[in-house]
Amino acid sequence: LTLAIIPTLIVSSEGRTFAIPQVGVEELVRIRSFELTQKIERIQGAEVMRLRGKLLPLVRLSTVLELVPTFIHPVSGQRLPDRRARWSDRRGKPSDTESENKDERRTGAQDRRSNTSNAVKIVVLKTEKHLYGLVIDSVYESEEIVVKPLPDYLKTTQCYAGATIMGDGKVALILYPNGIANKAGLRFSEIDQKTISETDAVQNTATKPRDILIFNNGTAERFGLDLSHVARIELANANQIEKIGIREFLNRNNTTLPVIRLHEFLPVNTPENSPEEFFVIIPRDNHHNLGIIATQVQDTTVLTGPLEEKQIKGAGIMGSAILDNHLTILLDVPSLLQTAANRFEA
Repeated sequence: LTLAIIPTLIVSSEGRTFAIPQVGVEELVRIRSFELTQKIERIQGAEVMRLRGKLLPLVRLSTVLELVPTFIHPVSGQRLPDRRARWSDRRGKPSDTESENKDERRTGAQDRRSNTSNAVKIVVLKTEKHLYGLVIDSVYESEEIVVKPLPDYLKTTQCYAGATIMGDGKVALILYPNGIANKAGLRFSEIDQKTISETDAVQNTATKPRDILIFNNGTAERFGLDLSHVARIELANANQIEKIGIREFLNRNNTTLPVIRLHEFLPVNTPENSPEEFFVIIPRDNHHNLGIIATQVQDTTVLTGPLEEKQIKGAGIMGSAILDNHLTILLDVPSLLQTAANRFEA
């Protein structure tokens, strides 16, 4: 008797446990409830997620398996039926007007939008040629499992590759990414066309002159970011920094601003010393409320040509270019802030 043992990622949806073969898992993404309207879009009626400039179709596992959708009540902890038709029905953060007219149902711990149990967890899966996001409730751990054949009545569902018995004696079904994509009717061609259209639009504007702020991080490396992403720049002192856990906060006028240092999030050198005075770049449209520490703000210049996107890359990096005869790393500010926010919330 030959037994197949494979590494898997153990997940759950609507109280049921499933195993996903690790060979089909690309990465994990979490989106807080109040960020859904910013992170999830609709194309031809289908919901997609924008991940590092690419569009990924989304499938809710409970929907494709015809499970009853539920949510965790933030006060009682009970699992209750969720009547919302789609993920983006989860509202965004309360607006200023809503905050002024507080509804007791939307305050404190009772606000579903701020409850981490209701954050959307997405496993990015790969098929033969495409990626898509599978929305599940929880991610547990990686585990090697023994694959057992499916019962006859489950072989026609397309969604399962086998079954296994977990350590607690319960049966978990092994998901089949290709079959789930087929059953969900994912239209990769439409999404690919949308991505191509957006790429063409970016390329058409890539050579338009852009004003770039040049700064450094206390090393020989030069960084740049589009001035259109900068709200303001503040001068700060080291004694204004307070550290709590892995996070740093700038104490200014009795308010605090979380700040990040580039070398902690990008594949760049770490400065040998921290100066007494430094600058804090505060990005525009900064819903993460983060500032970027810069040792020295050097100049502004104009980018007139295309970026080199392959030589220097990573989350938070748009590419590189020769500006004023120096190699400059151009930052992708939204991606950088999202990377930092994800780490702080982990």
